[in-house]
Amino acid sequence: MNKIISFGAMLTIAAGAVVFNSSCSSDNDMSNWKTPQQQEFSKQFTEQFGSIASNQSWGFSNVGVYTMPNSTSTKTVIKTDMPDYQNYEPAPAVTQDEITQVAAAFQNIPENYVSEQLDYTRFFVQQVYMSHRTYKDGNGQDVDGSSKMNKLGVWADDVTNEHANDFNVEAGSTVLFVNAGTKKFSYSNSTDGGKDYFNYIVKKVGNYYYVGFSFNAKGQNPNEQVEGDNNYDDWIVRIVPAKMKGDEDEYTARIIVEDLGSIGDFDYNDAVFDAYIYNKDGATYANITLLAAGGTLPLYICGVDEQVEVHEKFGVSTGTMVNTKTGTDKPQVEFTLKLKNETSSTFNANDIAVKVNNSGNWTTLSANVGEAPEKICVDNSYIWCDEKVNIKTVYSRFTEYVANPSTKNWWKKNI
Repeated sequence: MNKIISFGAMLTIAAGAVVFNSSCSSDNDMSNWKTPQQQEFSKQFTEQFGSIASNQSWGFSNVGVYTMPNSTSTKTVIKTDMPDYQNYEPAPAVTQDEITQVAAAFQNIPENYVSEQLDYTRFFVQQVYMSHRTYKDGNGQDVDGSSKMNKLGVWADDVTNEHANDFNVEAGSTVLFVNAGTKKFSYSNSTDGGKDYFNYIVKKVGNYYYVGFSFNAKGQNPNEQVEGDNNYDDWIVRIVPAKMKGDEDEYTARIIVEDLGSIGDFDYNDAVFDAYIYNKDGATYANITLLAAGGTLPLYICGVDEQVEVHEKFGVSTGTMVNTKTGTDKPQVEFTLKLKNETSSTFNANDIAVKVNNSGNWTTLSANVGEAPEKICVDNSYIWCDEKVNIKTVYSRFTEYVANPSTKNWWKKNI
């Protein structure tokens, strides 16, 4: 990968918040001004973790800009034998125990079942199971529903879709989608002239999300008419977000945030997101992967044209915590923000504005050198803390890191 980066020329953020010319901007964006909440946060941080090294930049000094592969490509279906497939970390293997568990989980689904909503742009679709249940058509003839389902479709919106053909024969068969979407899913029904059908649910089983389809047919002729049931195991696939190998893993920033709403817990999970920064079409962009939202205040990740409220993006109310062992569990969410209207030779992830609205008062969260951090940049292997669990409880070397920025691998969990 061709990186556009110069560590020696890396931008250093001056004291105070960065101002974006966007709807996220506010009167609080003044370089040396601190809100009462920020002042109290700084006081309690020092009381808990000790003096801060004067050169402590909280991990934001080593994240730069590089050119993202396929950044100008259209949506793509990549099979395992295609060269681009090798640019991605392999999808997890499908196990026999998993197949058994998942097949059972998609039977006898209640009519009022609320399906999960996935929001991925780069993802694997993996074959898991087909029940080959027998149905009766309008003439009373047996129909193997699973054998009539093929050409799985993934939809970025109501009109934009891609299909995967010829992969649904063997468990574990995999197709990679890039620049696609997961708004909805379909299968092509060969009993009804190859029309797309949308009889599916999305469900989490164990550590993964699965799409299960229920077969039916509604053609004009009796032989094209099959009444479905409440089993969604006629075709089950697994959906796994895709990660690129190499440079993206090395330079993707994982940012953990304190929103100043409940000062003193220092769990740094009020927002957790990955930012992959790249140049495209004369501008600087970030692919954002939102992982958790442990705060209960409106919190926004900002670009020049758009602000994204993290709870809203997860599809929950502002007071609902997501993926912190408190509140609810949701799939990660992906979206893209334009960060600058021009390309950048270097760009610091600290320049991604994160703002919180506390009773109408806007604050840009900061990570100023040598000051208490309201956000921290960590390795993308970092596992964020559960709700109300202090970061030093999970990572005992964090206090050492506060005083010494050269402390390596402080985010490795205690054993």
